[in-house]
Amino acid sequence: MDRGYTGKYIILEGNSGTGKDSQAELIREYYENKGYEVSIIKEPSQIYRDFEAYIESSAKVDLSESSPMFRLYSIIGDRYNQVQGKVIQDLKKGKVVISVRSYISMLVYQCENEFERLLVNFVHSFVPRPDIIVLYDANEDICLQRVLARGTKMTPFDKFESLKKFRPLYLDIVKSHYFDFPFEIVDASGTLSQVAEETIKKISKYT
Repeated sequence: MDRGYTGKYIILEGNSGTGKDSQAELIREYYENKGYEVSIIKEPSQIYRDFEAYIESSAKVDLSESSPMFRLYSIIGDRYNQVQGKVIQDLKKGKVVISVRSYISMLVYQCENEFERLLVNFVHSFVPRPDIIVLYDANEDICLQRVLARGTKMTPFDKFESLKKFRPLYLDIVKSHYFDFPFEIVDASGTLSQVAEETIKKISKYT
């Protein structure tokens, strides 16, 4: 989607346990201290999360395993609503919009081959062009420790086998021909402040 706004659009991506939510708050603080208004968008939205939890509880199924296509297009619909109803509106107001996850996660988690990635990439032509995508990377052991420390219910994507599977896919996606916007990889294995410092250094080149 062509730029028709003055705001800055930053997307944070990476495996579970790489600290995206924590870094989003630190980036917000950085930009607010510089006088910007900041919005944080989380994908999928809480509305979708509640919807999925209700379906899985009622039907006693795991949608990621039993109905992957239903889940994929439901998430795309949820993303469209967030982009149209919040992201674009805030960008037009000149805000810094920080998105925790995006359709990049879908290319990694829910696409099995090149055709599916091309299709999903095409379908997401409604997403504004980001100023930068930050990919947080850390080894599977660190990610798993952080996931367990949350004390929340683990999803299939939080398990060690999944973390090991998806890490190289994330690193490969950075090199793909799908995108014409900047990707920066940040080592997420350090402390919150160390990772935040490196993140700010990277995004400052583009915002």
